Amino acid sequence: MLINNNHLRAFCGIWSFATVLFTGPAHAQCVPGDSWTLTSAPDDTWASVASAADGTRLVAADYGGGIYTSTNSGGTWSLTSAPNENWTFVASSADGTHLVAVAYEGGIRTSTDSGATWALTSAPTEIWISVASSADGTHLIAAAYDGGLYTSTNSVGTWLMTSAPSNSWQSVASSADGSHLIAVVNNGGIYSSTNTGSTWTMTSAPSNYWQSVASSADGSHLIAVIYEGGIYTSTNSGATWTATGAPSETWQAVASSADGTHCVAVAYGKGIYTSANSGGSWSLTSAPRATWFAAASSADGSQLIAAAVIEDGIYVSSCLGTNCCPLSISNGVVPGTMVINWPCGALQSASTVNGPLSAPYADVPGAASPYTISISNAPPHVFYRTRCN
Repeated sequence: MLINNNHLRAFCGIWSFATVLFTGPAHAQCVPGDSWTLTSAPDDTWASVASAADGTRLVAADYGGGIYTSTNSGGTWSLTSAPNENWTFVASSADGTHLVAVAYEGGIRTSTDSGATWALTSAPTEIWISVASSADGTHLIAAAYDGGLYTSTNSVGTWLMTSAPSNSWQSVASSADGSHLIAVVNNGGIYSSTNTGSTWTMTSAPSNYWQSVASSADGSHLIAVIYEGGIYTSTNSGATWTATGAPSETWQAVASSADGTHCVAVAYGKGIYTSANSGGSWSLTSAPRATWFAAASSADGSQLIAAAVIEDGIYVSSCLGTNCCPLSISNGVVPGTMVINWPCGALQSASTVNGPLSAPYADVPGAASPYTISISNAPPHVFYRTRCN
């Protein structure tokens, strides 16, 4: 919301939606994938992205390059000290401090300081294709293509090969506590474990070219995509699977909110689709056609990140579904005042805006809804938005 002498501009999360006169209320409502912004990340060969629970801390891996992090939802990116490698996948803890990255025909590196420093673990050299992390970053699972599934339970890099068969593993996912694991095979089936990877069971999912899988925090809601195929979901930790109404696409990656309600799936060379009902129905978003290769979501599904592999960059969308906190603006009882109402989150303000992602917003000290603003004493320009929790 922008305040000047004539107008209010409402922002939801980090997106501008409406401009209105003082004489009436304004309501800003977030729409899944309604707006996508190309971030300042360089046009590299992005292979993977991951997000902390709140969507603020992000990490992205460049195949043949380095690893980048962002601490402001993709507003700016910093190249970390990780060496240039053929990085294929990255994962993050819920708070964004514990990171793990795997490399094609390389090793596995971890960071316990949000990417400031990286340590090479004891994992063998493999064609590492995917990795997943528990919420606290201590329980990890990594998949080797034409190899096995490995787990680590100490967040510092001691790895054990599990009893899972050698296979063309393509993607892995983990519950928040690391006990429920799921792994998909390219031109094969889907396997699950309910004991931190000690034993594995082949589920009833059909054999197919499974490309990516995601899990809810409790491990009950799963979603898996097929390259040049459909999207399947499970609501019982993989015991049974149901084909959704998603179109047949070149699905490359999928991500899920913590409760499994909000999902995002990207199609290589095509578009980005979202679902707000656990995969029951899907909507094509406004994202441009690109060589989409990776996707990530905040825990509540309100912030999404998608990366393209062939110089199309990294995009961010905010306020997926109904988890954002829309602003309601009205005239105050006292002349020369306006009142801002918001149902959740925190009110933030900025005196200048250099773009929706890079603006120097800060929480308004002590602000509680309803919040009264004096128009007569206000600076020439003040921008307001809600920060979704």
